[in-house]
Amino acid sequence: MVSLLHSTIYTTYRLCRLNQGLSNRYALALSWRSGGTSGGEIVTQIRGDRALAGDGEDKLGFKPTAERLAEALAAGVASDGLVIGVTGRWGSGKSSLINLTQATLRSRPWTESPHVVEFKPWLVGDRDALLQAFFAELVAGIDQIELESDDRTGVRLRKAERAGTAIREFAGMLADASRIAKAWGEGIPYVGWIAGGLAAAFDLFAKRRPKSLAESKKKVCDRLAKLTRALVVVIDDVDRLDPTEIVEVLRLVRSVADFPNITYVLLYDPDIVSHAVCAVARVKDGHAYTEKIVQITLPVPLPEAFDLRRWFERELWAMKLPVADEIERRIAEIIDHEGGRYLVTPRSVVRTLDSIRLYWAALKGTVDLSDFVWLQLVKVGNPALYKWIEVYLTEMSALASGRTSIQDKQKAKERAELDVVLELEKATFADLHDRLADRLPGIAGFLDQSEHGIYRDVHQSDVDRAIAARRLASPDHYRLYFAFAEPANAPRATDFTDLSAAISQSAEQAQDLLRQWQGEHLTSGVTRAEVMLDRLSTKGLTSPTRNEAEHLLIAYANVMDELGERSINDFGGPDVWRRAMRSLPVLFEALGEERQAVVRRMFSEGRALSWLTSIFRNETFAHGRCGDRPDSDRLLTSDELDVVTEIMLARYRNMSFEDFAAQSQPLSMLFAWQQGGDERGPRDLLTREMETDEGLVFALEHLCGRVRTATPTSEREIVTLSRANISPLVDYEQVRARITDLADTAADETLRAKAKSLLQSFQDGDRF
Repeated sequence: MVSLLHSTIYTTYRLCRLNQGLSNRYALALSWRSGGTSGGEIVTQIRGDRALAGDGEDKLGFKPTAERLAEALAAGVASDGLVIGVTGRWGSGKSSLINLTQATLRSRPWTESPHVVEFKPWLVGDRDALLQAFFAELVAGIDQIELESDDRTGVRLRKAERAGTAIREFAGMLADASRIAKAWGEGIPYVGWIAGGLAAAFDLFAKRRPKSLAESKKKVCDRLAKLTRALVVVIDDVDRLDPTEIVEVLRLVRSVADFPNITYVLLYDPDIVSHAVCAVARVKDGHAYTEKIVQITLPVPLPEAFDLRRWFERELWAMKLPVADEIERRIAEIIDHEGGRYLVTPRSVVRTLDSIRLYWAALKGTVDLSDFVWLQLVKVGNPALYKWIEVYLTEMSALASGRTSIQDKQKAKERAELDVVLELEKATFADLHDRLADRLPGIAGFLDQSEHGIYRDVHQSDVDRAIAARRLASPDHYRLYFAFAEPANAPRATDFTDLSAAISQSAEQAQDLLRQWQGEHLTSGVTRAEVMLDRLSTKGLTSPTRNEAEHLLIAYANVMDELGERSINDFGGPDVWRRAMRSLPVLFEALGEERQAVVRRMFSEGRALSWLTSIFRNETFAHGRCGDRPDSDRLLTSDELDVVTEIMLARYRNMSFEDFAAQSQPLSMLFAWQQGGDERGPRDLLTREMETDEGLVFALEHLCGRVRTATPTSEREIVTLSRANISPLVDYEQVRARITDLADTAADETLRAKAKSLLQSFQDGDRF
């Protein structure tokens, strides 16, 4: 009978593989054309990582396989004991298949179907508990069959002749009766009449048990052979136990494998079980060891990759996610590429879909859907790559702030780690760098042959586009994709709300907010004001109105010098100035016909004279009015520059040198005055100031330049008076000679000390 059953199951398996493939394609085609699954309803709730219930929707065509397996199990009524292995990798659908099989068996008349007992070894603790739990389940199943037989035939067997009684006796022979009975009284999760029956039986059989275990087992076999209904014992998730427990379950099944009228169905991943056997039993071939116990194996039919991808796609669009055509195109490409790599089991499909359902409810409207779907596929398919991406984007976000750098040693280390995580999916950087470059900043593309291929410089325009589209590559949004959290070095969602509220009211409220933000330093060293001003250039502020743009521009004109005092000074001025100037085109564009009037007001009334001067100088050069390299990227029109020139020259002429000295960049302002068309104005002002020795020293102290020098261990700033810097404004030889004389002859010690310091600045100016 065993050989007949073996042949039946093997034939069933071959037929089911063929039928499953055909039914999948047919069901998929019908579902795809109708836009839904069977019944016209698409379930969009989070399902969780649970096996398909017996009455659940069979999306991968397991039902024909389950029906044939049920038929094969029902045919084994007279079997002398059999162990069947339903095998497949984690997530392949083993539990779903056996649930459908049990549902099919339950639908048959009880006289034509075996009684099914489910044993869950992962709920049990040590070896003794495993034995008692297993036999408790077995006894319960056998007693149920015998009770059914009594009830339906009217024949009552004597208690001593029941198969259940023989099993209890056999269990008492396998373990110490008193210890098992005690364990049952201390909370093992099988209570009631079964627990009481075992405890009483163990006490009884301790006095009158057979002389040997073999004798007890023979009695069990004799009783079981008389059962009118077969028993199927299903042991699921064997591969989820720890290695020692896996081997204990195999040994337990081996000890009872030849009980007649019982078929054991073990569900497991053969590779995991084999590895456990090799480690614990210390055998060379774990598969061969398992085959001694499991007589027949039925691999779970593997769904085709195409079917898994289309299932995923159907369920994704059933969520009714509103997307633009471009995003839909990107998602279709992702499903074909990443879906082909990562959607390898039914579980991977379910888990990815559930992840999307859970997180998208909170993230919709804040991140890009195509990047989000891509990342969820990576998270399920290659968790190590997912973690690498998170670390990489954190570093790239810090790089975007402009206040940090990545050394070659770190680049090499991170690239080596990337190679390791890609090897997990049997891929290389050369295979996937283009796919990664589509989503991640600083990844080398197909034509890029850079050394490490990661942490490459990203053009500001690319950063701006990523921010505007809320892409994964955005330093402002990447953190949302991982933890619902906004990056530490990026604007908060409330920042834009606060700014909108302030600039809609007045320039004064905008000034107060900018002052507050400039005092908030982020972890990368930048201030919140600097980050926000940077983002305004990407239209992070939703289409400002004319009044909002005017209020913010006037706020800039009044407060920018104050903000610059608390900002790092880069070449050309404070960092906050550079970031604010990048936002000017967006703001000027919003002014419309009022643009020239607002420009006039900014430059005539603004208190941030040094910042306004920097704009004036840039535009003077950009329009070719000074220097020989005009720039086509101009902020002001020619007419606007005429207005600004007139205003700024008038303001300079009305200032004393003390007024210039009170500014953060007096030398730049004097140059702007001169480069704006008044050659003599600044020279005459300085000539008057330098008539006295005190005036000479005071003026030169405010005309000094600064040069930063760096060594491997330190960095210092050198104050210089170079010929190139001051000769356009003063008679260089004359003022240097006067300072040299004062350094030797000045009667006032303070004046002489200052002169000596300035003389050193002249000498340093010769060197730098």
